Amino acid sequence: MSPSPLELAEDFTLYLPPRRGFVREVKPAYVLTTGNSGATVARLRLGDTEVAVTRAAIRERLLDEDVETCTWWCGSRATPEDLADQLRALGLEPDPEAPVLKSLVLDREPAGEPTAAVRRVETYDDFRVAMAIDAEGTNPPGPVRARREARMRESWETSLEQGAVHYLGICESKPVAYARGFFLDDAALLLGAVTLPAFRGRGVYVALVHARWREAVDRGTPRLVVQAGPMSLPILERIGFRELDEIQLLVDRL
Repeated sequence: MSPSPLELAEDFTLYLPPRRGFVREVKPAYVLTTGNSGATVARLRLGDTEVAVTRAAIRERLLDEDVETCTWWCGSRATPEDLADQLRALGLEPDPEAPVLKSLVLDREPAGEPTAAVRRVETYDDFRVAMAIDAEGTNPPGPVRARREARMRESWETSLEQGAVHYLGICESKPVAYARGFFLDDAALLLGAVTLPAFRGRGVYVALVHARWREAVDRGTPRLVVQAGPMSLPILERIGFRELDEIQLLVDRL
């Protein structure tokens, strides 16, 4: 059975195509994904008294991994109902970049007309440009940035294998924004959009949404699903996305 938009948004790591260098372990109580210096725990279905022991088991499982953090995705479908409170009591902290995300869906054409150009990333050189925009826009810690740079070629080859589609947003005749999408059987999952600070508020982000909508339509799956933070949420709501859920992201530092 295909996942609903809510399931896809809240538990997206379960539905993404396999990715080189990442390991996904699907268990009845959760899905653990590791790779790229971090881990995520999603589709959480724990009993009232299982949170502490599950957290301890996952920390033990990650001891020998090159993993610095483990992020728990706590949406409305996660159990127990007080999961986030229990995790905070155990010492987990809200994700500093996105403590809360909103799950959104769009199943009609986005409002408005795009005012910026967009082109697909087709070459390794374009991919490097996209990753440079991502690094400048998100400003990761130095060791993370260095690790990503060292693995750039592998990341490009992996994205091709996984079927990720990357886009560059163009303003003043130069790339200033980056986004990607995964086009699944019933929806496109939007991930990783970044616009350079100097070019925000000029319609580039909206143009990237329109580009991914057109591709979804061309593939016969006219539906977009996204997890939105405070910066993108008002833009997405303005162009027609509707809210499905709220997800709390709690980080366990290993």
